[in-house]
Amino acid sequence: MPRVNLWSRVGNKLYLLLAEQENVTDFDTLFDLVYSINWKQYFKKDFPIHIKSSSVRSELFSARTIQSLSKKAVVKKLV
Repeated sequence: MPRVNLWSRVGNKLYLLLAEQENVTDFDTLFDLVYSINWKQYFKKDFPIHIKSSSVRSELFSARTIQSLSKKAVVKKLV
């Protein structure tokens, strides 16, 4: 787990790459990729989760669907 200086004035966000896969061309593959992450290591069961997504030159063009599907995969893994 990376260490972060909590009193740093450099920035207020930390992005951590949790998974990576080439050629995610359908929503089933995306769901499987998000579901494969051990979310219990990062969140507790009742912790509020907010997912932001964007899509640039991708076959998965609907950001709302990406967000919804990703959240479903996270919640299913935590329950």
